[in-house]
Amino acid sequence: MARAGAECAVFWPEERSALRPPAKATVSEWANASVVLDELDAAPGPYNVDLTPYCREIQDAWTDPIVEQLTVMSSTQIGKTRTLLNCVGYSVDQAPGPIMIVQPKEEDTISFCLRKVKPLFEKSPVLNRHITGWAQDWKAKELNFGRAIIYLAGANSPSDLAGKSIRVLVMDEVDKYPPFSGREADPMKLARERVRTFWDRKIFVCSTPTTRAGIIAREFESSDQRRYWVPCPHCRRYQVLDFHQIRYPDDRTADEVQTQRLAQYFCLHCAAAIADADKPRMLRAGVWVQRCATLRDDGVVEGARPSSHRGYHLSALYSPWLRWSEVAAEWIRSQGDPAALMNFINSWLGEVWENRVNDTRAEDVARLVESYEAKVVPAGVVALTAGVDVQKDRLVFVVRGWGKDEESWLIAGGFLQKAGAVQQPGEPPRFQPDWEALEALICRGTFGTHRVRLACIDMGYDTDKVYALCRRWRDRVRPVKGQSTPNPAPFFPTSVDRHPVTGARYPGGLVLWNVNTGMYKDRIARAVQVEPGGVGRFHVHRDPPAGYLQQLSSEHKVAIVNRRNKRSGLEEWVLKPGHRANHFLDCEVYAWAAGHMIGTRSLRSDVPPRPPRRRRPAGETGDFWDRKAGNDWLGGDRGDRR
Repeated sequence: MARAGAECAVFWPEERSALRPPAKATVSEWANASVVLDELDAAPGPYNVDLTPYCREIQDAWTDPIVEQLTVMSSTQIGKTRTLLNCVGYSVDQAPGPIMIVQPKEEDTISFCLRKVKPLFEKSPVLNRHITGWAQDWKAKELNFGRAIIYLAGANSPSDLAGKSIRVLVMDEVDKYPPFSGREADPMKLARERVRTFWDRKIFVCSTPTTRAGIIAREFESSDQRRYWVPCPHCRRYQVLDFHQIRYPDDRTADEVQTQRLAQYFCLHCAAAIADADKPRMLRAGVWVQRCATLRDDGVVEGARPSSHRGYHLSALYSPWLRWSEVAAEWIRSQGDPAALMNFINSWLGEVWENRVNDTRAEDVARLVESYEAKVVPAGVVALTAGVDVQKDRLVFVVRGWGKDEESWLIAGGFLQKAGAVQQPGEPPRFQPDWEALEALICRGTFGTHRVRLACIDMGYDTDKVYALCRRWRDRVRPVKGQSTPNPAPFFPTSVDRHPVTGARYPGGLVLWNVNTGMYKDRIARAVQVEPGGVGRFHVHRDPPAGYLQQLSSEHKVAIVNRRNKRSGLEEWVLKPGHRANHFLDCEVYAWAAGHMIGTRSLRSDVPPRPPRRRRPAGETGDFWDRKAGNDWLGGDRGDRR
């Protein structure tokens, strides 16, 4: 500091800017105070993140030192481009360095620069001071701000993507990038190579999706997959906005629905109508939730994990500029036109377009419910099997009864969990799977005069405990692993217990059963569609567990396409847009596999019953049922001899 009377140092504006410490503000706070939108924007004037509150966390994640990449898969006109530009402007003003913005085509870069980037810096006083005033620093594809520089590149121009070292990489509309040609490396790979030398690199990837083979779908699936949960204004329970909750008169045209505002959104929990005027308040109270996390009724997120790659999904239902009736009208207009329907799925719902091959409809599942009670075995049931899906905080199970001609009844289902140890004083206990209750239910429990003949447990999570239970109840419980494969075999065994040196299988050792999940989902989809009284009817008791009916119809079968939108000949069951869980469907798959393992397919109304099976000789070991003389597990309860 200079003494009194001494001559003070004078700094140029550029020097003062370089010496000024960065503001301790998030991107959304900085944008609210600094960004001014031009006259061509939908809301010209000072930027206000409260208009699109779902963009707040996306922007603030840009300054999180843990986060390296942000992926935004969304519908059009939802605010993702403004979020992208705010992150770029913040980087120039508060964390200067080399920046690259990649557009699908080389000619797109000029339009993006003139209509988006330059107005941002010219209209915002905080950013305007970084403009040097030199003509050579203000080019169409290169903007130099002294301490920061922005390169604009086209994904179809390998020369634009090469030869530059950058800290911030922004890739816009990546699903429109040219596919790999074989002559040059993939544009995504070329661009990512530019940020490799920076330890504090930031990557922003955004796009409207196309197909499941598109870039943005792959990037989103590799992220922590966050969705925006909003509370109902009536019951206060949180939910992800789902297009299927919009209702409108079927006998009205699209123009009538839109102009007369005939569509309404109904709460998933309380079924109350939610008006358009309620949307802003719902959006302000919304919460982003990871796929692996859960949201309590009071809005507290549990089970969240730190992630360097955050993914965000948004549909047009969250847009503050659209009414429910406008979305419904667009859906009506797209019916009967595959191109228009694909545009609605991609550009309005922000979901990938899939060629459906098979589908379990929600209305087919709803009519499965009948009047018999849970845990009551109806007449005609010959054997019981169970399927169990292991989760971090619970065990999901179903018990299914089998009769002739593959007719089956849901006997029981639900969750088994118990409160775990308290981690810190005052913290509520976290739940964990209740293995003792599962053992008592499927191994020792009875349903009337019946016991569970065989249970299949998924070993994908908590493998040691699954194997321990299967060793204790070798004749009653089997570990399984679901596989989506074109192999025609419904299941096949592999040995778990092997010699540590030679790899030889131990005789009588534990066996892991690999289950063809796609084949059994096909069978379940056909059984669900059987009319009442038909052969192979699928029955559900009067009070199915919470989420059972929704999860039973949570998947559909689609044709797999490659990057060039050509069918590969493969088909796969995948989650439907808007569905997040399929645990009960997995349980049904394992219960069906268990039924086939004990021979339920041999129960035919036109075939006389088989004679009782012979007793296994004393001391005989093995994990397989006796195949001699046509006997199987249904000839006698092998597990009762424990």
